[in-house]
Amino acid sequence: MNIPTRICPICSKKLLMGDEDTAYDFYCKDFYLRYFVYDWHNMNLIIPNNVEFTGGKIKEPHYSVVVNNKVWTQSTIIPPYWIMSNSETKKSKIYHFPKEIQYPDDRWLLLEIPMLSPIDYVPENFARKIKNLVIFS
Repeated sequence: MNIPTRICPICSKKLLMGDEDTAYDFYCKDFYLRYFVYDWHNMNLIIPNNVEFTGGKIKEPHYSVVVNNKVWTQSTIIPPYWIMSNSETKKSKIYHFPKEIQYPDDRWLLLEIPMLSPIDYVPENFARKIKNLVIFS
């Protein structure tokens, strides 16, 4: 499986390891700010366990990996794109945000492609690969 868990493939910093109280198993300390997710059906906010807030927004690592029941979910944010990859489906979904970052939702889904991992590219090339995929889709 080509999911980096030691070095951030975006900025080359050492990834931090989460514990049982952290929303992520592996994550970079660099982050973007995103809006909360609001569940209109149940009329409540959806906020992961023990996330950090600043200025009323959630700090979202620009790269993170979550392992749940042997399924790996990789999150990569390269504005204005957010790439979510899943080891179970072996797919990557590329989302585009018109203005500010919000949690990936089908409203912003641009592409679904075979699993793409940043480990296959140097950071600048990974960003270029995403932009090329979007342009030629």
